[in-house]
Amino acid sequence: MAKIKRLPQKDFQYIYSRVPRLCVDLVVTTGQGVVLTRRKIPPYIGMWHTPGGTVMKGETLAEAVQRVAQDEIGVTVRIKKLIGILDILRDGNTGRHTVSVNFEVSSFSDCFKLNNQADKIKVFAKYPGNMILHQKRFLEKNFKF
Repeated sequence: MAKIKRLPQKDFQYIYSRVPRLCVDLVVTTGQGVVLTRRKIPPYIGMWHTPGGTVMKGETLAEAVQRVAQDEIGVTVRIKKLIGILDILRDGNTGRHTVSVNFEVSSFSDCFKLNNQADKIKVFAKYPGNMILHQKRFLEKNFKF
């Protein structure tokens, strides 16, 4: 997988204020439940969520899944299945239109490492109350663990 160059923040905001943003979200499953991280950056500060991120130009969905897993929780994963697509017309206070392709994945390691976007990581046996609502509703409808 080639190194993907990220857009400068100003360009990112300009582009995604005008077109939908394509993302991947990872539902990392273990024998004890689902791995979630707690955000420490906007939007949704202090809320639990599935690791996820933007698909970069020139990157396949599978490559995006691996990059996001490395970037956000420090592990390599195996895609188990496609869960579905979450279409968020107004994402948080950003007003962005986000289209997120959700995959169930398993990790080759249980030594998770956080990046600068989250302050905690935890395995949940059920979805927590303080979870990003559109993710929680989508998963409750489409993914049982």
